[in-house]
Amino acid sequence: MAEQENNNLENLINSNSTDIDPMKLVERIIRIGDLIEQLFDKFYKTFKLSKPQFTALYKIYLAEEEGIALSVLGDQMSVTRANITSLVDRMVARGLIKRIVNENDRRSIKAVITKEGKEILEKVLPDNQVLSSEVLNFLTEKERENFYELLIKVEKYLIANYFDN
Repeated sequence: MAEQENNNLENLINSNSTDIDPMKLVERIIRIGDLIEQLFDKFYKTFKLSKPQFTALYKIYLAEEEGIALSVLGDQMSVTRANITSLVDRMVARGLIKRIVNENDRRSIKAVITKEGKEILEKVLPDNQVLSSEVLNFLTEKERENFYELLIKVEKYLIANYFDN
């Protein structure tokens, strides 16, 4: 099965045809996204993190000592209030972050990274950068530029035509 897929992909790459089935193209984009997600999930697990934990930890790290409101963090990560609460609970239990009351709004809780959280993030970030670079390193600089421009074009089209943003 995998060999057949590779042969089909090679035929697509080597053909001069512009008759590419849109459904197959979207399917391929989804498959690549899934593969990249699996690769990074495996990478984060080596640091005993999930992808959402890494993302949250990084966003909290960027907020520095001021911290970030849990509602803002949830919005930035596109997750529900219940999911962000659960995620933060697990990260607090591990000592990666701590909760503090927002001085400007006593009803609002902020998350702040701890020393332990910073230490883990400082171990993860360099390797994360290397892995991110390696994922598309086989492409030439020009191919990466073209690929990036096409991805941006698709993203803008999708947002403009299918979302209320």
